[in-house]
Amino acid sequence: SILLKTGRVFTQNDFLQKQNQVPNTSEIYNGYYYRILQFNTLPTNQQKQAIELSGVQFLGYIPFNSFFVAVPITYQLQQLSVYNVRTILPIEVNSKLSLRLRENDIPAYAKKGGDVDLIIQYYKNLNYATVSEELLSKNCSVLGHQDGNQLITIRTSENNWQSIAALPFIKF
Repeated sequence: SILLKTGRVFTQNDFLQKQNQVPNTSEIYNGYYYRILQFNTLPTNQQKQAIELSGVQFLGYIPFNSFFVAVPITYQLQQLSVYNVRTILPIEVNSKLSLRLRENDIPAYAKKGGDVDLIIQYYKNLNYATVSEELLSKNCSVLGHQDGNQLITIRTSENNWQSIAALPFIKF
């Protein structure tokens, strides 16, 4: 199983069946798509380095034996079969949201006359300039950012924040 913000997700040992899956175009951003990669046993640092040298970027650990990863669109997932991978899963929008956002409970202090201020986080394989440009094109104003932890404060309309949450490189 994997422990996400939404709770425990039970997984299957089905990587061999999934290794030929192709991402939807809506899941691709800047040459990558994002997944949860779960191993039967935690890979060693040497194994992680070999996987990274093959092109997959580790973006963060998730209990248990799992990682958020960025996968290049040209990557052949079969390359991972030697690393005891249990499964590979898409990152569902709800699993990226805080509890309050999942319940559509936006605090009053974040509401600004039809708009809402949100702090979002982008994956560390991207840079601020690229992400902020994309957010501006999606009707967001960028109010501030912290490069060290990939945080951006945005303002967008209350009826637009869910489409922002669906962007493949965003998490809350």
